[in-house]
Amino acid sequence: MEEGTSMAEKRWAQGSIAGVELSVDGDPVKCLILDGAKLQPRRFVNQKRGADGTVYTQGFDTGGRGASFGLKLDNVPVAMLQQIIEAVNDAVDNNDSFSVELEDDFHSVSADCTVEGSDWLSYPDQITNERFFANVVMRLVTV
Repeated sequence: MEEGTSMAEKRWAQGSIAGVELSVDGDPVKCLILDGAKLQPRRFVNQKRGADGTVYTQGFDTGGRGASFGLKLDNVPVAMLQQIIEAVNDAVDNNDSFSVELEDDFHSVSADCTVEGSDWLSYPDQITNERFFANVVMRLVTV
């Protein structure tokens, strides 16, 4: 672990969603990457035999496109969540993607994404301390 970095700081994913930086006064918002293994590049191999018996192998790298994953944010400021929702909705309304740049100790996301279905966002109606949402979950897909 880097000197001056606590375990809590390394556990949470740091970066941005749709251009909105996930930090408050320099401290990271609690963001977990869910289903992060799906973000790893996938390779497929196809082997065929030629007429002379020679084996021909083709490899395909999907580059992680089409990977469905989630983000769970905790104690996210109301204004920040509204910025993210607005940026994502603008992209979706224009049939465009948005950038997700996040990294934690185990996963790294640096991809253009879109939402996964119409119920891509869920959060409780209750706001804690009138300034933060707890337990916000987003479902996204890489493009």
